[in-house]
Amino acid sequence: MGQMRIFVSHSSPDKGFCDALVAALRAAGADVWYDEQSLGAGHLLDVISRELASRPVFILILSKAAFGSRWVTQECQWAFNLYSREPDRVILPVTAQPIEPSDFNAWLWLENFRRIEGPAYSPLPVAEAIEKTLRTLVLGPAIQTQVSPAMGTAVERTGRNVLWVDDNPSNNIFQRRSLEKSGISFTISTSTDDALGKLVRSHFDAIISDMSRPPDNLAGYTLLAEVRKMGVSVPFVLYCSSRQPEHVAESKRRGAFGQTNSPNELFALVREALGLD
Repeated sequence: MGQMRIFVSHSSPDKGFCDALVAALRAAGADVWYDEQSLGAGHLLDVISRELASRPVFILILSKAAFGSRWVTQECQWAFNLYSREPDRVILPVTAQPIEPSDFNAWLWLENFRRIEGPAYSPLPVAEAIEKTLRTLVLGPAIQTQVSPAMGTAVERTGRNVLWVDDNPSNNIFQRRSLEKSGISFTISTSTDDALGKLVRSHFDAIISDMSRPPDNLAGYTLLAEVRKMGVSVPFVLYCSSRQPEHVAESKRRGAFGQTNSPNELFALVREALGLD
């Protein structure tokens, strides 16, 4: 995979947070573009259009100011238009200031995207938000150190095929690409019903699923139960928002191989489940 190309959208009051995040992304090797002088879209329409189109990762710095900014709104609309045409693009909101559910009323399309934030729509501490962003995008020394020995310089196919179920598959594109470097291939499904249909038609060596897919907040458990009813016993890994010990224990009690919210742990679980270690 080449250098990651990222566009960052932010409002002027969030420039300090944005500067810190961009510095970390660049230090991790990403090619990042943002309006460093806060000139606004009116001064940079041609530049913004070109940069948005050429950068598959769109990071949005979320705050009350961002929701109220017409320039940020316009950039988000353009980014979503590109995402609608090219679903492999990534939209990653990062909360910089406290927000509330009603802020999404004008941007309902955005609410379903996984966000980097703390509980109750609050921001994480800056350092933690940056670290989690890097991990989500599979950037930074900690991720690369664990993944690269298994990757090698050439992709050697293992013959392992994994079914990955997530209603927003772009949330995991970089995790998939990293695992593909280990020779694993993926089939994508966006719903429980579609996944069950694919399991009837094809064999998979493992299944990865998120937990919540509207309207079912426990869709991961629902799929796991249906899979076991079908007599399919392949390893089932839940990649979702929690790895609290009690949640991991409950998932294993229901028949899952493991549960995590950490890319590093996901890589280890999948490789172990497929017998690649």
